[in-house]
Amino acid sequence: MKKNVRIVAGIIAGVLLVGVLCVALSLYDTPINEIDGIYYKNVKFTSRTQIVDVSDDTAELIVPMQQNGKKVVSVNTGENNKITKITLSSSVEQVVSNSAQLKEFAVPSSNQFFKAIDGVLYSKDGKTLVKYPPAKSGTKYDVVANCESLADECFKHASKLITIVLPTTATITSIGQRAFYQCSRLMALTIGDNPCQSFGADCFGGCTDLKTIQIPATATSLQQGFLGVGSSIQNVVVDEQNPNYHFQDGVLYDKNLTKVLCCLESFVGETFTLPETVVDVEAYAFRGNYKTLKIVNLNNVQVLQSLAFYYCNLDLINLNNVHTIENDAIYQCLGLDYLVIPQGCKIAQRALCTLHCNIYLNDNKPLFQPKWQKELHERAKVYFNGEWQRIENVPTPNN
Repeated sequence: MKKNVRIVAGIIAGVLLVGVLCVALSLYDTPINEIDGIYYKNVKFTSRTQIVDVSDDTAELIVPMQQNGKKVVSVNTGENNKITKITLSSSVEQVVSNSAQLKEFAVPSSNQFFKAIDGVLYSKDGKTLVKYPPAKSGTKYDVVANCESLADECFKHASKLITIVLPTTATITSIGQRAFYQCSRLMALTIGDNPCQSFGADCFGGCTDLKTIQIPATATSLQQGFLGVGSSIQNVVVDEQNPNYHFQDGVLYDKNLTKVLCCLESFVGETFTLPETVVDVEAYAFRGNYKTLKIVNLNNVQVLQSLAFYYCNLDLINLNNVHTIENDAIYQCLGLDYLVIPQGCKIAQRALCTLHCNIYLNDNKPLFQPKWQKELHERAKVYFNGEWQRIENVPTPNN
């Protein structure tokens, strides 16, 4: 009897606890209030509020210090693409703006977090370039002396810029994610003697006029996919003293040529064979190589990381020695009609889920066949009996 009572009491306590949690969570769901085209959301249980959106017809945003007695601490202009000027108040601690029409920031000297230098937003100490207004006039910009980092998306959509020069004081150590994203006219990025250690993901995505980038001797961290999609980079100049990276024939490797970090989208040639020393193809290594690259021979590669082949118009990939294929490792490579998986290969659950081709184990037993596909692409080949052969010369496995 006592045992049943304890069980019932436990159930009741659990129900009450869930109810209390639901009430607590509902308290944090603060409403959004619109005042003069600016949308505010209070930070619950504090005297602070945030701007979370701005109406589309607002061209100049002047941020107040307070709204309804609460201090305005952050600004996000949402989807507004018409704002040309943002004037911060002394209370603002965080700013996000994606307006491609933005020409200028203005910041009072009393703000303890930011300052504006010629309309460009920097941290108060000048060590971080936070945001360059995309529509600011001029085709060249010199980052101010003693700046140490370029924030995420700091030059995003700055389509007027042709040249960006990092400070001659040689102080920049990090470049954030998507820092130069969609700088479509950028032709020169002068790194000089700046000791850059890290380059963020998608750093140069959409830089269609930028042909060469520098990797200094100090670089230790190139985030996966740092070149981005839609770039036209044709050469990566790695400082000879750099102990971590090596570039040759359109491909960036680690120093010992054991990992493929990135193959340029501008890679010229239909067939590419990796050096025998390479055992790992990292995420986004072959990303957007859909123009010319058709055949990749992986040789001794053992691991394909997630999204290693991402939107590549390949005819075939030699997976002969691969023992691990991670999720989405071969992603939307719609040119493939046949894929042969080595026996004993460890395949993640979503490793091949976007492929629309026949996939076989190397003992010629079918692993996967999409029912809708009735014909095989005439250019595809299969690794069979120790050599690459045309599909028509290979016996089709029985289903």
